[in-house]
Amino acid sequence: MQLSAPPHSAHRDSAFELLQRVLPLHDGSYTLMMDLRAPQQARLRVAVCQRHLLYDAACSSSVVSVPGGDPQWHHFSLQFTASMPDSAGAWPPAFGFLSLRLLAGSGDAIDIDKLHLFDATGRQLLHNGDFSDGLARWFFAGRHYFVPWHIDNLFLEMLIDQGVIGLLLLLALLALAWVNLLRGPGRRHDFAPYLLAALTAFMGIGVFSSLLDMPRAAFLFFLLLCSALFLNGHAVVADPRAAPPAPVQEP
Repeated sequence: MQLSAPPHSAHRDSAFELLQRVLPLHDGSYTLMMDLRAPQQARLRVAVCQRHLLYDAACSSSVVSVPGGDPQWHHFSLQFTASMPDSAGAWPPAFGFLSLRLLAGSGDAIDIDKLHLFDATGRQLLHNGDFSDGLARWFFAGRHYFVPWHIDNLFLEMLIDQGVIGLLLLLALLALAWVNLLRGPGRRHDFAPYLLAALTAFMGIGVFSSLLDMPRAAFLFFLLLCSALFLNGHAVVADPRAAPPAPVQEP
């Protein structure tokens, strides 16, 4: 597998990263073996991390310098001593990742093959380390510079993340919510116009922006969507003209 550098820019050092999720990592030693070669001298940052999305909980990393201009493969064996904040048995366990990143200022490309990651018991943690199945089990991430990776369309984002079934389910839920707010029992509720406006505005903005990749915005959207689906009848509003309750006399 050839890992190429992005075009020269201020974000080059953080724009591309090759990852594979491994078993939850705990305190202990890990051994990484791999074959590398590069047309120009290059530096590869290799890390074993606990991570949620792009946020590291703990990392043990090393930088490998690969000489350039040599068509022969160079074999590297690295030892990592991981000190992870989550001890064995903690719940929920933090996900473990192997991270590979071509550093800025080095070569424009590096070839990677025969990756093996072993824990202290000698158990192999990686899958498809020789890339015989293409990029199966591997994926790319953008760190700190997410603009090139944004889809900027809610519906296309759902199609890519959840597939056709996920997109159709979202559209069906939205249709049911709109029907309930416009023609169903929910139209009589005092909150109906506001929920309708909120859901419509969210969909309108979603045509030009990615929204569900932000956890707070996604949670609020699904909360309002569920509220619109189950809305029924009028809200209970106190009548300001009603007489106040009679005071209770103490014996």
